[in-house]
Amino acid sequence: MLHNLSRLAEVHNVAVVITNQVQSQPDDFSGGDGLRATGGNVMGHGSTYRIHLRKAGKTRIAIMIDSPYHAYDQTKFKVPQFKDQFYSYLLWPLLVAISIVIITFPQIYNKLFRTFRRDQIIFLTGIVEEIMMIRNIMKKNPLTTSNFPEKWTSISYETKRQIVGNISDYLLIDDFYTLLTKRNTYVINNKIENNKLNQYIEKCIQFSEKALSGVDWKKYRITGRISRPQN
Repeated sequence: MLHNLSRLAEVHNVAVVITNQVQSQPDDFSGGDGLRATGGNVMGHGSTYRIHLRKAGKTRIAIMIDSPYHAYDQTKFKVPQFKDQFYSYLLWPLLVAISIVIITFPQIYNKLFRTFRRDQIIFLTGIVEEIMMIRNIMKKNPLTTSNFPEKWTSISYETKRQIVGNISDYLLIDDFYTLLTKRNTYVINNKIENNKLNQYIEKCIQFSEKALSGVDWKKYRITGRISRPQN
């Protein structure tokens, strides 16, 4: 769930707030408050900011535990009592708004995740088909001077890492397209030498086979689309 919320925040540029309980840690002799987040280090690693809230008499204390931009610090604040009629008028609309969020959030999240999954499948299907097309042309004509398309390089690194979550899969695809870019640049900017061009072609075929066979395409729901090498 933390991974999915993190991905949702990155893809759609939204803030995600998670509330979590704490539990006692009897074996803590470091002089701290003897408390730790329920869920352990997983919760800490999955969050960018961590704020610890605790009581202090009639006030509350907010402690900045972890932040990439702020030092460790704390501040006091007070939660108003709903005795005043003005606050009473605000209470019910607030409860209704919270109820609406609780009810609709799963639906909104599922819709956004389905949209991301659909776009992921469409993009990676195009990548698989493009790699197979380039590989087959190079196998038929080892000295082809065609300038091949590079769909992979048309989007940013951050977007590609969101689409291909596994770093090993990402590197296999990226290695092929990095070599393909060098080969295309050579064809455009240099006087072509058959030996040099043939070396590029052989390496491109080799890297394409690694990408097609090494990436677990089923994990991205890309099945039944990868053909065997054509001789």
